[in-house]
Formats: sequence, structure tokens, C-alpha cells
Amino acid sequence: MSLRPFFSYYGGKWRVAKKHYPAPQHNVIVEPFAGSAGYALRYADRQVILVERDPVVAAVWRYLIRVSAHEVLSLPIEFDSVDELSVCQEAKWLIGFWLNRGVSRPRK
Repeated sequence: MSLRPFFSYYGGKWRVAKKHYPAPQHNVIVEPFAGSAGYALRYADRQVILVERDPVVAAVWRYLIRVSAHEVLSLPIEFDSVDELSVCQEAKWLIGFWLNRGVSRPRK
């Protein structure tokens, strides 16, 4: 089972993982420098441990793990700045990554 990344991140492994990284040999995947978890999402049926030092990216993952799909799909898509949105900070960061593909910091 494979999923696509939930957001684009600078240095993401999604594109290169299929060709250049071997399939996991165990049921647990530890993805250091997780970013958008491009490798682990190709094997979504496995147990995944994401290791991320960046507090913003780690917070976005904690948000994605705890909320429902409905809540993510309900995030606003029309606005002038994420600062004006009445959603939690982690959701603002997620939207900021959506708006600017392949960046290392979410934008407004």
C-alpha cells in the first residue's frame, strides 16, 4: 500500500525512493530526517517511526496523526494569508507547505 506525501518538503525522498532505495526488509520503518516521509509513505502498510528535528515539521506530523481525514479536508482554501485563518498553528503550517512546494519552511 502506497500513499502520496501530505505536503511537499525540500529534499523530499518521494521521487527517488522507488528507483534508488530498496524496499524495507522489516515491518518497522524508521525514517530519519523525515520531512514529508517520502520513503515511509511508499510502504504505508508498515509500522513507521518518523524522526524529525525541525519543530515545525514535527508539529505538522503530530497534527496529521491526531486529526481525522474530514478535518484535513475541511481546511480553508481561499484566504489572503494563513495568519487570518481560525485554525490551529499546525494546520496553518501545513497549508503553508501546500502553498509552496519543495520549501523547508511553510509560507504565508
